[in-house]
Parts: sequence; structure tokens; C-alpha cells
Amino acid sequence: MGQEHSNTNDPKENIVVPTEYNIISGLIGLGPDILLEILNEMNNLPDAQKFLIICKKTFELMKHSRFTKIIESLRFVKYTFLIPDKKYRIAESNQFIHLEPDFEHCTVALNPVLSNGIFRIEFIFVNHDEGLHYCVGIAESSCVFGSGKGPDDDGNDKKTVRYWNDGDVGHIGYNYIKGNKEFKCGQKVAIEANLYSKPFSLRFFIDNEEQQNNFIYIPSEIRFW
Repeated sequence: MGQEHSNTNDPKENIVVPTEYNIISGLIGLGPDILLEILNEMNNLPDAQKFLIICKKTFELMKHSRFTKIIESLRFVKYTFLIPDKKYRIAESNQFIHLEPDFEHCTVALNPVLSNGIFRIEFIFVNHDEGLHYCVGIAESSCVFGSGKGPDDDGNDKKTVRYWNDGDVGHIGYNYIKGNKEFKCGQKVAIEANLYSKPFSLRFFIDNEEQQNNFIYIPSEIRFW
């Protein structure tokens, strides 16, 4: 038995018509898959929210099966340690370990630089000598911490906000503000920076309890440390 073949010479019958086009008409000319990739490349939720309300087409992305996963990924920032001297200090996953017998100051900033969003980070100190002061805070993005230096050395007292374990908070120089609670090893110390709505602000929490001394007019670009 023979097979039948189409002998048509009309090239139009062999053309596959795409369902999505990249039309030369700006952002709204892109298909949903490309728009979702743009959304996926954003660094924070406020930017994503602005993107979604550009037009009806971007708003419709919320119905896409990939949307929830992309938004969940934007809710979390992946931090990395900027360790000034690795001689006695190591980083494992989300833990920074200060090894004995090194008792020098060690201030570790975290990448990335944060801007245009609302960011929160939580710290827990473990097995720290309670006789020695330790602290958490924020720094201007240009701030660099040297090896064996505290967060307020080398002029960084004017570039950092420092919440010490005795409850004192230092900001712009060596003037300390009292009133926040002390914290100890095992307690959860959280920092929340609002870099989305002006004036930019900073809040502190101990075991999820907001502290009374907070700050406004912080820099537009910061790092946690």
C-alpha cells in the first residue's frame, strides 16, 4: 500500500503561527513569559508592586501559575558575610563563627546593599562572653570595616547606628541613647529598615518586642552588620 503525500506548493500551509509576539511597542508588547522574567529579576516587593500596576497586561500576571513562586522569592534576601580577616573567623551558611583564641574586635557587614524597600533581619548571639560588649546595627553603603576594628572605629561612628547589648544605641558620633532593653545570648535581636517611604526609618526588636528608641532620616542605601 502506498502513502498519500501532500503535493501542495503553497508555503503558507507549512507556517507555524506563534501565539506570542514581541511587538515593537514598548513593555506592553511583550508576552507574559518575558514579563514574568522581568518580575523575577527584581530585588524587592515594592518594585514588583509598581511593575504590576503599569497596565492591565502586567496586572494579569497575578493569575499566572509562576506568579506565587516569584513573589515568595522576593520576600527573602540572601545575605553574604563581608569578613575583614578570615584568620580566626569562618562563615557557615547563615552563621558567622568567631573562633578562639582571637578576642579582637570583629565587625562583619552583610551584602547586599539595601535600598528602595522594607527589610528585616534577625540576629542571635550564641556562646558570647557576656563580659564583653557586642552589638548589631546598620551602616551607610560606603562604610568599610577594617580587620580588628569595632563598628565605630576609623570614623565609622558617623556612618553607623549601633545597638549594644547593654541597651545603649549609638548614632552619629559617640552620643549614646538609653532606654532600649538589654539583650543576651539566645535572644532574637531584629532590625527593620524602611527604605521605601520617606523619611526612611529604623526600628529595633528584642524577641519580637519593639524597642522605644527608633530612628528616622537614615541613609537611602545601607548594609546590615
